[in-house]
Amino acid sequence: MSALVHGSAGCPSSGNAYNAFYHNKAKELRELGVELPPGGVVALHNEYDEEYEALSKEERAELVESLKEDKANQACSRKQTTPAKTQDFVASCKVLADVFRGMKRRIGVDGFMVAISNDVGFEPKPFIYFSEEEIEKYMTMAVKKWDSPRVAALVQAFASAGCDVANLTKTSQEKARYLKAEIVQRMNSALVETTGKPDARMEYVHYHSRIVQGLSVVLEGWPLDKLEQPSWLGNSLVLLRKVRDALKDGTCHFRKIDKVERDHLYCEWKLKVANGELVEPTRKERVDKGISRGSRTLNAHDHDNPSDDEGDNGENIDNGPPTHPEDANVADASEAATSHSGKKRKRTSKGASKSKRTRKGAKGASGVDNQGGSA
Repeated sequence: MSALVHGSAGCPSSGNAYNAFYHNKAKELRELGVELPPGGVVALHNEYDEEYEALSKEERAELVESLKEDKANQACSRKQTTPAKTQDFVASCKVLADVFRGMKRRIGVDGFMVAISNDVGFEPKPFIYFSEEEIEKYMTMAVKKWDSPRVAALVQAFASAGCDVANLTKTSQEKARYLKAEIVQRMNSALVETTGKPDARMEYVHYHSRIVQGLSVVLEGWPLDKLEQPSWLGNSLVLLRKVRDALKDGTCHFRKIDKVERDHLYCEWKLKVANGELVEPTRKERVDKGISRGSRTLNAHDHDNPSDDEGDNGENIDNGPPTHPEDANVADASEAATSHSGKKRKRTSKGASKSKRTRKGAKGASGVDNQGGSA
């Protein structure tokens, strides 16, 4: 009704098949590197009119829809000229600052913002915003040598380098060490997010038993041929980056499975183990396996206290013979140790009495000499 009263003024054009066809044709020629004829649409019409006339109604309707999508994308896309980019950057940052002010008035939010460009060909002045001036003063006290413009410049340089901390490392070993740590962190974070268990950790060696069967999740999109922990990948930056990028963009992720799928995977796993396709990890054997280790070495706490063997009337209570061969060995060793310590105490007492008589004789001789000397 509005179109009948006011005409088509102010109403966006829905496009037509003719314009859509030659729009796509010109776009196709540019992508192929073919220079457009100087006559513009007229020259294209003379050359491709037969192709347009051969289109069906369905194909023409699809061309109109594609033209609408292109126009919508152009309206939302970033402008390519540097002045237009700068204007868009400043206007958008002011909108974000207004959002901060509104949040502060409504719900009491304070903070600061640093907006920079990660495009090397477009480097506007960083936009720095503090909801309160006192926050910036506090940062100069809390962080040593804090300077807001300098911090913004450093962040912009880091963003222009690709926002990759690994690029800041000096040697390939440092870069490999950082990539391994990032892989471990991203893998564990993805596992925690999928399972909902904050203490979940990735198990590479026991993947089938502890991850698939224990947590009911499977890892999908692993970029390498074999599932190995990062420490076994060496210092190959190509492999490490490949795994890190797969975890970063979500290509490699965990998926929750139900009981039916878990049981099916368990049967497949056991079948591969039986066929020798997979080797089930086992515990490492003891070095002294099959070797007799003898009786246990006794210490001072293993000897019985004589007071513990006495009853209420001071009589010794006989607990009977040991019921196990190892107990008999322990008892024999205890008796041998007791008799040995008794002999040692007896020799010690004899030595002490002999030493005492020697000192006494020496004292008496000293007394005679002193008396003789005084006489």
